[in-house]
Amino acid sequence: MSPAQEAQLIKLLDMAGRRRFQWGINDCNTLALEWLDKVQNKGWLKRVWGKYDDAKGAIKVAKSLPRWCDGLVEEGWIEIPHTQASVGDLAVMEDKHFDRVHIVLGPHVVSVHESLGMVKIPLGSIPMRYFKWPQQPQF
Repeated sequence: MSPAQEAQLIKLLDMAGRRRFQWGINDCNTLALEWLDKVQNKGWLKRVWGKYDDAKGAIKVAKSLPRWCDGLVEEGWIEIPHTQASVGDLAVMEDKHFDRVHIVLGPHVVSVHESLGMVKIPLGSIPMRYFKWPQQPQF
């Protein structure tokens, strides 16, 4: 990833951190989808934007879509160990009902949390699956 692309990611994270958490608008998965759209230029965010407004709605929408890890692999992302994760990669925290996706930034994964706002979690500190886009991002 180029320095300019990394700057765009930081700007995206900064803007998300300034907004309040809102299911379906500014949550961990909409943030990840917004980044995915920048990297792949596919329009994924519009599939879920504003379509749920609480955790139950998020689970319902998630059930209508492929699980995150399956969808990323299908799109060409490559699963990697957390020790190889770098800026812009995605980290998926799998749950029985709902996956939470975070973005790698330096030695952390960054996300939007319902009660804490923008959070940074040290890489490898909790079980997650990590994915890298094998090509140069599209922007």
